[in-house]
Amino acid sequence: MSSYRVEQQWTRIRAIVRGEVGETAFNQWLKVLTLEGQSQNAVSLVAPNTKIEQWVKKNYLGRIQRIWYSLNPAVEQVMLTAAEETERAKPVAQTGYNGITSQRIMQDEVKQFSTNINKDFNFDRFVTGTCNNFARDVAWKFSDSWEKSLNQLFIYGGVGMGKTHLLHAIAQQTQLRNPSFHVVFLSVEKFMQHFVRALRERDTSAFKDFYHSVDLLLLDDIHFISGREGTQRELLQIFNLLIEDGKRIAVSADRAPAEIEGLSPALQSRLAGGLVTGIEQTDFDLRMGILKAKLATKSYEFPEEVLHFLAEKITSNIRELEGALNRLMVHCDISNNMATLPRTKELLHDLLKSNKRRITIDDIQKQVASHYDIDIVEMSSARRSRVVARPRQVAMYLAKQLTNRSLPEIGRKFGGRDHTTVMHATKKVEDLIANDINFAKDIKLLLQLLNN
Repeated sequence: MSSYRVEQQWTRIRAIVRGEVGETAFNQWLKVLTLEGQSQNAVSLVAPNTKIEQWVKKNYLGRIQRIWYSLNPAVEQVMLTAAEETERAKPVAQTGYNGITSQRIMQDEVKQFSTNINKDFNFDRFVTGTCNNFARDVAWKFSDSWEKSLNQLFIYGGVGMGKTHLLHAIAQQTQLRNPSFHVVFLSVEKFMQHFVRALRERDTSAFKDFYHSVDLLLLDDIHFISGREGTQRELLQIFNLLIEDGKRIAVSADRAPAEIEGLSPALQSRLAGGLVTGIEQTDFDLRMGILKAKLATKSYEFPEEVLHFLAEKITSNIRELEGALNRLMVHCDISNNMATLPRTKELLHDLLKSNKRRITIDDIQKQVASHYDIDIVEMSSARRSRVVARPRQVAMYLAKQLTNRSLPEIGRKFGGRDHTTVMHATKKVEDLIANDINFAKDIKLLLQLLNN
């Protein structure tokens, strides 16, 4: 890839994302990202600080990567780092920061990990529906029962769907049942920082001792460890030792273990070896329940039509839904007025615009069925003739590229098919794109139609 071509693509992607998220969110989180460089199949972006880096990774990086891939299939990965972390990663004296040894730093951070658990994220405040009830029950069973067969849990789902909430709830319930247990909750980003620092200061013994002493290790967003072979090896060793010692691990990710690219087979197998549960897209009733529960904790009352409007229009994830409600509550406090439907539409116009533009699997199925002139019901039928099988494969491929749904979720939308069927369809379409010019043009046209 030439640097000029990549810069052109980055400029176009910024324009697309700006239109989707609105000026406010773009200026706060995305405008400050810079293009650092590119390799054969990846590009590197840099955020000015860790706060922005983590927020973009949680909320926007997946979408940026999907857009980039649609513009240039050669870009298989978009990486994001923080400028300040890059500076801190430079070699320093072996004694560590300001003469403090890494062991002392680790000891200090034990206190942090025992206090950074969000008390509001407990099981009582986790609103359940058909999409997340099973995940909640599994998480409760995992934290409340110390059976040997329940020593490992993997929770996956899209951004803002409640995975982190469940990990916090597990930590609290475990501490309640076992006050003496050493419970550590942290993001996989923080784990990687610990590992890098231990290597830099040539003191991995304190690092290993710290994690080996844990009774319950909870790691959030483990998919960010993708492609980091050294860190994966160390994490796998820690996981194996904890399980062998009768300890426990619980992790979250944005997709199932088999779908996380860039993981070693051994780590992928370890993650898939315990309980694996997913959280699916929210439905209207659950979103209404979440809004009412949130208002109850804040002693607010909103008109039913306002809540109905929010639950109907903001469907992407729970975090955005709660963010919209918080914005309305702040407005009510400042203006000393009750929220009305017209004022709600005005205050949330940028967020509503962003949600309106999100592509769904239903959108993709309708567009592909129309393009290939087949009935929409064939997307979920058992027919295997090429006239319907190929459009179905195309729709599965586009669903993987343009939505944040997991492979099992995509499979269920296509007549309850297995995630391996979706993987096969995606690989088949990728091969056809690479070898059939006319087919590649078809896919490009469908991408344009859907994105517009």
